[in-house]
Amino acid sequence: MYGKKILLVLVIPIIVLSCRAPLFSVPDTGKIMQKGESEIVPGFTSVYFNTKERSELETNNYGFQALFGTGIVPLLNIPGEMGFRFEYASSSESMDWGYIRLMWKLGLSDNFALGFNSTLNYRENSIEYNLLDPGCLVTIPVNSYTEANLSAFLTVMDSPADDSVTSDDFGIVPSFNFSLSIGPDLDKWAIRPAVGYLWDPDDMHTKWCWSIFLAIRG
Repeated sequence: MYGKKILLVLVIPIIVLSCRAPLFSVPDTGKIMQKGESEIVPGFTSVYFNTKERSELETNNYGFQALFGTGIVPLLNIPGEMGFRFEYASSSESMDWGYIRLMWKLGLSDNFALGFNSTLNYRENSIEYNLLDPGCLVTIPVNSYTEANLSAFLTVMDSPADDSVTSDDFGIVPSFNFSLSIGPDLDKWAIRPAVGYLWDPDDMHTKWCWSIFLAIRG
């Protein structure tokens, strides 16, 4: 059982393609819903781009995601979720763009899950995509009204995240997120303020973001 899970984690990171402007804010948690349950999460995110020369607001993003509990995943015998996410990125410096993302989660425990994202990034004259970016998510209960959520994902970027930056190989870019789930009944709804950080190991650029999400379960 655990051999299959470890193999999945090792193999999946290889199956990725490039995306110039990765979607790295995460409104999700390490928990897995029961089969038949669902969660709708509208939200807003501000993304900031940093290089050695400058730091500035890149985009304001508006969107929502929907997740659905799928029950036990065949062969792996662990619970799963799947869903989708739409996001519109408004930029004052260049043309706007949008994201369509498909998401899968596999629950390894009550508060720890593996996550996999397939993301399409579309602009007026181009379409880019990441086939499958892997990551992990963990939820830490604080009290009856608050939970802390941590996540880390990997994205391959072999083209610049900014038109003025040139590089032949950007490699694998990690991103990290921290959020809080706050509400009187976390099984029904929660407000999720979040911060995220994307780091280029070659120090060509970094990004950070802050977000506010509203999670509604049904």
